[in-house]
Amino acid sequence: LMTSKVTKRGCIFIGLCMQSAGVVISGQSSVLHYGNAGIFAIVGLTIFGFGTTFVTIPAMPEILDSIEERKSNFNELSLQNRVAGYFIVCQGLGESAGPLVSSLLKQELGFRNTQYALGVFVACFLAIYISACGVHGFFSLNKKV
Repeated sequence: LMTSKVTKRGCIFIGLCMQSAGVVISGQSSVLHYGNAGIFAIVGLTIFGFGTTFVTIPAMPEILDSIEERKSNFNELSLQNRVAGYFIVCQGLGESAGPLVSSLLKQELGFRNTQYALGVFVACFLAIYISACGVHGFFSLNKKV
């Protein structure tokens, strides 16, 4: 639904912003001294989860489109199978290493600082993504961007 209104790169941009904001919000409970601290974790992680769908869904078509823009001589079925394999392997590695790294960070830094560190990491990834793709056409209706 979103990719019909905004380009794939725009969806990824929105998703990364939501992910960064979500993890920072989930670490705010002890700073604001709100009575029900769990509400910040629920709201923040919900925003993070929505942001993840904005990133994950258009990522595969964006990868395929960028390869098709740069290469002209390729077997489309073979390309799709290889990219899908790489995507699944990298997703599995991230899902395996993510909890380990998060628990190590939480043990060393505490929950709030870990959430801030993850927010900064996602924001840095967003900056790298913008510099690599360029800002031009993130939200244009021209789907060739």
